[in-house]
Amino acid sequence: MGNHLSSRQRKLLYLSTRRGTKEADMIIGGFVERYIKEFSKEELKYLEALLLESDPDLLYWISDPLKSPKQYQHQILTNLSEFQISMTKN
Repeated sequence: MGNHLSSRQRKLLYLSTRRGTKEADMIIGGFVERYIKEFSKEELKYLEALLLESDPDLLYWISDPLKSPKQYQHQILTNLSEFQISMTKN
């Protein structure tokens, strides 16, 4: 998969799969790995900012996107939340 990605996409994929906690790696990394090729430049910029936040904050916001700071209330966070829910159903 990595061969067809831009350097920015590879960086974001790396940052999303090496979070520091297994749960965050699975949720955030799994989501980014699945959808990285579909993100627009604006979505990549949003994702880059989001990935700078701590795992506890990210996991809390993913569990309830409406409790995230206004700058992170974005469709990608909602999609991440739906991705997490789908993971727990399987």
